[in-house]
Amino acid sequence: MDHYSTSLVTEDIIPIVSMDKIYSQDENAASILAISACLGQARIPLTLLDTSYNSTQLKHALEVLRASSLVMLSSSDNSITIPRLVRLCVRAYLRQYGMSTLYAYYALKITAQSFPENSKQFSMLQKGSSYLPHALAILEEYEIASTTSHHLMAMGHSSPLFTTRGHSLYIPDFDNGTFTGSSVPLDYVGPLALRVAHFLCVLGQYSRAMQVATQASRWLSTAPAADVLSCELSITSLFLYLGGPAIFASQIEQILLSQTVLLKSHRPLTIRVLRSKALALQGQGHYSQAEGYHRRAIAICKSTYGSRDIRLLDEEHGLALSLLGQKRPQEALDSLCAIYTTMEEQLTLSNPKTLSVLANIGCALQHLSRWDDAYHATSRALSGRKEVLGADHPHTVQTYANLAQIYVVKGDYSAAESTTRETLRVHVTKLGEDHHLSLHILNNLGYFLLGQERWNEAAETLYRVARKREMVLGFHHCDTLETLFYASEAYWKMRRFDEALELGGKVLRARQILDENSGDRREIEARMAEIQRDRDAIR
Repeated sequence: MDHYSTSLVTEDIIPIVSMDKIYSQDENAASILAISACLGQARIPLTLLDTSYNSTQLKHALEVLRASSLVMLSSSDNSITIPRLVRLCVRAYLRQYGMSTLYAYYALKITAQSFPENSKQFSMLQKGSSYLPHALAILEEYEIASTTSHHLMAMGHSSPLFTTRGHSLYIPDFDNGTFTGSSVPLDYVGPLALRVAHFLCVLGQYSRAMQVATQASRWLSTAPAADVLSCELSITSLFLYLGGPAIFASQIEQILLSQTVLLKSHRPLTIRVLRSKALALQGQGHYSQAEGYHRRAIAICKSTYGSRDIRLLDEEHGLALSLLGQKRPQEALDSLCAIYTTMEEQLTLSNPKTLSVLANIGCALQHLSRWDDAYHATSRALSGRKEVLGADHPHTVQTYANLAQIYVVKGDYSAAESTTRETLRVHVTKLGEDHHLSLHILNNLGYFLLGQERWNEAAETLYRVARKREMVLGFHHCDTLETLFYASEAYWKMRRFDEALELGGKVLRARQILDENSGDRREIEARMAEIQRDRDAIR
């Protein structure tokens, strides 16, 4: 190596260290420094590096780097930090001597090998979070390399690490500059991007997840058909999280129609598509149809993995929610309690999946009017989600919103209103005011105002929700019709009978398809008759 220096400003000392000197003291130290400079600027967990070096090698190499003031070691979280100036100098050195692409590939490889698989991400949240900045940094390098070789890096405005040949990434062999089949970035970059997208979804960072998943789809375009479809499913599912249930439903239906041959031969994908179809139907309010798809997924899951496999619990959880949507809360509660017991034993309460089941137990108890039990379950779920996912995670916010409804029943109206308004503010900030769950929280606020006999506020709020739900979910969606029904009631209480009858009439006409003995239809008809009598009485 030629003499090229790295420098670090620390207090009043500016040590100048030649890369040649580091290399002569310990080749591993030079390699670790080069790889680390290709990662992100956050603290680098040593577990990212110990896949390539044994403990003795790693310890000696880090001591060499620490003694030269090139890295800072933290014993509290077992990580190292490379100062910004050192990082920039090392990257410049790698580019100057044609080694940047090679070491960036090494950084990609160790990150891809260490980043948690999808099935393990819930139980490895802390480790995954420490790896995430570095995975995103190296994916950004590859994204830049695949689009332009003249892009300026955000930090330091330096040029990208990679050299390119046409549109292909070029990985030179360290010794003779020749390309080898064992050094193909696409073997790692696409699968890593897909896992990172899934992890971002776990963290509730849905927009960022969509960006990374879209990158993954480009990198996986020539992968086996099953990998391509898995990526497509990930992107499709994100539309639901981002508040596009109609897009989600349409794309899942398209996958079912276009991928019949692949789905017949690939059971894991079949299970995933059936679950997604069931979720799409639930999002449309078709809970009884969703139940059938959940049961098909459960049957295939049992025959593929066995009746005791932990993956079966995800499918059973989905089935329980379809039962809850059909107003079968006791069946749903029994199933959720059984799922929760197993998850708590095998996954622990710190797993977001377990907390999700616990939160839904709280919802089932609310449907059964077991308010004290509902408060206990929902409070535990909220506490767990705050600790594991954070206070502003969408799932945490939704649990806050559910707790607010229990406050209403308990008569704590001040807490109910303040909690609902705050959860609405946070959810709108995170996902937008037209997100279907933001509208759900706003609907809760309207229903609360109705219960408080604040008719004007209730009518305005509920009518606004109904209009937005019509755009997002469709006019005939059960949630849209329910909001219209309560808006009609608010206008009735204000003695604005014409508006009450107009809205109620829309709901009734939409319900004409229901059996005449339907409870929903009978309730609407009875309410319409009351409004009509009151209007006639004042004439």
